[in-house]
Amino acid sequence: MARGRTGVVLGGVVVLAGLLGAAPVAGLPQEPEPAMPVLGQALVAATSDTEQRLEPMVVTVHGLRRVATATVLYYSVGFAGQAPDPEVAPVTAYGSGPGTYETLQSSPGSRFMDSAAAIDLASRTSYGALRRPDGTAVAAPPPDTPDDRVRLSGRAVVQWIALAPIPDKVKVVDLLVGSAFVRGVPVGKGAMTPVASVPAPAAGTGWPEVDTFALAEGSPQNAVLPLQPRITVLPKPKPTPKPTPTAPAKPKPSGTPSASPSPSGSRR
Repeated sequence: MARGRTGVVLGGVVVLAGLLGAAPVAGLPQEPEPAMPVLGQALVAATSDTEQRLEPMVVTVHGLRRVATATVLYYSVGFAGQAPDPEVAPVTAYGSGPGTYETLQSSPGSRFMDSAAAIDLASRTSYGALRRPDGTAVAAPPPDTPDDRVRLSGRAVVQWIALAPIPDKVKVVDLLVGSAFVRGVPVGKGAMTPVASVPAPAAGTGWPEVDTFALAEGSPQNAVLPLQPRITVLPKPKPTPKPTPTAPAKPKPSGTPSASPSPSGSRR
């Protein structure tokens, strides 16, 4: 990916992608910059209870690859500006909350980094994250330490998460990562290379190495779920009754007139 500031339009929002070409962080091993495919981007808000207005996080999807026992999603997270204090709002607190995560994930209370699913609308099937015995997702360690704040400010850190195996016949899926929804992602084959020497490399310095031991202990149980269409028939609104015309009230008489005395005849 060429360096510079590029824009990706998603849902009417322009996401700056210049952070993917940011300069490497001092102290990290310098490796040749690989091509950085961008298959989709989205802005994700924080769910922290702080009153401070927090910078939205940029989620970028780089690849979805079939490996021996899983489908690995490569994506990066970062901030166009200053990243928030991880003690106030770590990256794991971003997304739209457990209500969204539990829609496709079987583990309640999933974090942003644990929550992803590939969605095949044609077969109405979702492929969620593989789970370790303790219930957490098989995924890269999240960049939520104080040192990661520098690496996330104005740049991005690459992550991976292992999803359930997607059948070979499925070529394109939609992706849900937390509350970020990216459509039309092709499914490739093989891990992304070159591999960086750190677990969560800065974007542009290589790809994280997928933990094959974690893949081996990951369970696909409850990871493949059917999508259930929900159709609710709303009752027809009752017509508003027409107002009943009211007859005008008769005016009351002001008084009863007294009878006039009849004239009496005179005798002669």
